[in-house]
Amino acid sequence: MLDLCSFLAPDDIRFELFADSKGDLPPALSNIVGDKLAFNRALKALRRYSLIKSDDESLSIHRLVQVVVRDRLKDQGKDWAKIAVNLLDGFFRFDQADLNNWNKGHWLLPHILIAAGYAENLKIAPEATSTILNEASLFLENSADFLGAKAQLERALILAEKAYDLNHANVATMANNLGNVLKALGDLPGG
Repeated sequence: MLDLCSFLAPDDIRFELFADSKGDLPPALSNIVGDKLAFNRALKALRRYSLIKSDDESLSIHRLVQVVVRDRLKDQGKDWAKIAVNLLDGFFRFDQADLNNWNKGHWLLPHILIAAGYAENLKIAPEATSTILNEASLFLENSADFLGAKAQLERALILAEKAYDLNHANVATMANNLGNVLKALGDLPGG
């Protein structure tokens, strides 16, 4: 759990992200998450060594602990970064009509941006990374943060163009979303 959390934002890592993992976790971690008693024991052990802070809904991990864990992982870090991106990809699709989605978008946005950054730097999981950045951009656009949405869509489109054929539907969707954001910004030529 500590390895995975080192590739997410340090604060407000909600337990529901693990609980709704849909098979994106390694079997050992999935077994712990699926067993409430084992999950609570794991949290207790991490708290005992001051590696995390937690409450009834979420945990936080100090940034320096994240750095040490990522450094310790070395080559396995790519695997955990990929798990983090895939976990977020399976967990969040932005739907502006769903009020629960707005709350989810607020607490997930930092995790998406951090996990996507690691995936980009490690050059892994471009499909999932482009998808979560696209979802983050939809949330930002609907929150009227058009510049933030533009930045995430530009990142998503670069990754999607590398991962897919230029004629792929995902590339077209992201290009269309970027066009909508540019229009909202008054940049009709698409600067």
